[in-house]
Amino acid sequence: MFTKHTIIALAAAAASVTEVAAGNIHRGYHHINARQIKYAATETVIEVAYATVTVTAGQEPAAPAATQPAAEQPASPAPAASPVSPPVQEGAVQPIVQPTVQPTTLVTKAPTSTPVVELPEPTAVIPTQVIPSLLPSSSAAPAPSSPAAPAIGSKRGAAFNDVGLVNALAGMSKKITWSYNWGASTSGLDKGIEFVPMLWGPQHTDGWTKHAETGIANGATALLSCNEPDIAAQANISPAVAAQFHIANMNPFSGKARISSPAISSSQNKNQGIDWLSQFWTACAGKCVVDFCAVHWYGPGGDNGADLFLKHVKAAHEGCQNKPLWITEFGVDSGDHDQFMRKVMPALESSEFSYVERYAPFFVATGYIMQSSTALSSWGKIFAGLA
Repeated sequence: MFTKHTIIALAAAAASVTEVAAGNIHRGYHHINARQIKYAATETVIEVAYATVTVTAGQEPAAPAATQPAAEQPASPAPAASPVSPPVQEGAVQPIVQPTVQPTTLVTKAPTSTPVVELPEPTAVIPTQVIPSLLPSSSAAPAPSSPAAPAIGSKRGAAFNDVGLVNALAGMSKKITWSYNWGASTSGLDKGIEFVPMLWGPQHTDGWTKHAETGIANGATALLSCNEPDIAAQANISPAVAAQFHIANMNPFSGKARISSPAISSSQNKNQGIDWLSQFWTACAGKCVVDFCAVHWYGPGGDNGADLFLKHVKAAHEGCQNKPLWITEFGVDSGDHDQFMRKVMPALESSEFSYVERYAPFFVATGYIMQSSTALSSWGKIFAGLA
């Protein structure tokens, strides 16, 4: 367990861009590698300068040694670009980036993780050729999932690395009903907050079945599949491999919990984002059990950014074959964060977006949803329904 974490906050500003491909910092196994982002209808590029700060975080699972490059993710007070990290074994730390932005002329480098509690890096991804051995007979058709969708009024969730901060948030707002930490297990979470296990990627299958079963026994109604397999610095697997991996590791829980698709980024590059998801459906050939899709988004703030975000949510719904959506990461990397949340929150709770079952902004940490361990940031109050 760790009581101290180095956090790197990443801020990539792009006021006039459309949806942005986001990297994410996630607990435990996330490597922080730089990845390129493609902004729609713009040639503005952003270079990010990084500053390291130290914060106190909660427990963390152990993980392998981490590599270092930056990735993409956003931050609040010191907004960062997106974050993405996998679960970590007890005792891992991960960085979180807090950068200053400097426009360039072509591609933008966004941090693969925004504020990330310095976590260890995931072990190397399992080679493609190994995955088929994990699969059941290809002739077996998936059984349909049956658990009911989340109840109305329980959409808001907490993406976290520090369980203490989640408990503090839940103590301030009763609207937070579920959580996840980019990992398969957690401890110390207050009762009443559903914990949803995630299988971050092929290199994190050890103990997955046990953790998933424990999570379901403790009240988890759903399970989350791979984290951004479409991004090189994240789960980083092809749609074909992801389909095999999903059938082998997620399908067995059909009927016991609702199952998500792999969580895609908002990148508009070919073979990423919604395009990656389309290829995933083709590779599944009807054999992957998917009850809802998990999607991410990072981009500008204010009313314009809110419009871009909501437009992307609608496109993702169509790309998900009109299945329900969980927005498991979204954040602002430039502009007015408060106004963005003021416009987005009512929309996500409206009948127009009734297919959005759950959402969790990035993320429950100081400098983001939290201003300190006992107080919310200005936009955190809007999210929690307190402003």
